[in-house]
Amino acid sequence: MATNFIQSGEVVTVVTPAGGVSAGDPVMIGVSLFGVATHDAIATAPLELALTGVWTLPTDNTITFNAGDRCYWEPGAGQIDKTLDAGAVAVAICLVTQVNQTTGTFKLMPPDLAGG
Repeated sequence: MATNFIQSGEVVTVVTPAGGVSAGDPVMIGVSLFGVATHDAIATAPLELALTGVWTLPTDNTITFNAGDRCYWEPGAGQIDKTLDAGAVAVAICLVTQVNQTTGTFKLMPPDLAGG
């Protein structure tokens, strides 16, 4: 194997953001790295962040999500939305149609595929 290989990239190691995280929390690092915490971690500790997979994530409960919708992380609200507002980042595809729910089922899009 090449000596410069670090890891596969499906789960990456990052520094936990301020405030710490709990396992299963959606986490935004900077403006384009989004994933789900795989374990509890305090601020500045190493964190394993899943960048792929299907997850239940918090949503804007005033929105109808349809299977196949491109969805965005709204950092100010801390939830998934369907609107590309300023600061929003495409992070997932909705897998199950849902109406007025506080969580939904989403397939994470790796950062290199998410786009705007």
